[in-house]
Amino acid sequence: GGQLQAGIGLESTNPFVRNIIIHKGLQDSVISKAIDAMRNEGIGYYFYIMLGKPFMTPKEDFWDTVKSIRNAFDLGANMVVLEMINVQPFTLTNLLYNLGLYKPPSLWLAIEVLRIFSNDMRRKIAIKGFEKAAPTPLVFSDTCVSCREKVKRAIQKWNYTREWSVLKDINNCDCYNRFLKSFNQDIQEESLDRRVEKNLYNLIEHLDIKVGE
Repeated sequence: GGQLQAGIGLESTNPFVRNIIIHKGLQDSVISKAIDAMRNEGIGYYFYIMLGKPFMTPKEDFWDTVKSIRNAFDLGANMVVLEMINVQPFTLTNLLYNLGLYKPPSLWLAIEVLRIFSNDMRRKIAIKGFEKAAPTPLVFSDTCVSCREKVKRAIQKWNYTREWSVLKDINNCDCYNRFLKSFNQDIQEESLDRRVEKNLYNLIEHLDIKVGE
């Protein structure tokens, strides 16, 4: 039989993103211990890296994801699952979505993440979370009505074949140009940590949570 493989929900290799924005509660020291234990037992491992993190702009999310994937391979991962956030009931993203403060990432963003890597590296990256999950999400990542099914089928084919040709020239829809324009104009004056702090305090006020009582 093949080597036993274990998947780890790393989400991001940036501790602030992983533990403050995502609330993962997973310290670097715990990750290191898990990797050492699996190596000692001859167990292979791969990481889930998240795309569509709340409070971050698409460009911030993109570069955090790219850096996290590179770091994941540096840590010895056999592959990476690029997990696209979908909106699930009773979650932070559900609340933010209902308040108009969040939407799942564009499917184009996942394809652009793949585009930045060499072919050898991108072939080790699967894209998941865009079509099914349990429990059933309220909202999935999307493109536009005209191309969404074609793009989803292309990503499905990528996951099965790892042939870059199925994705590299698919960006011939007007919504891709709109996505790219918005992505390139993505500028924030406030730092990420300051924006996260302000948004969390606004949510505390919205939910009428009494802090310190």
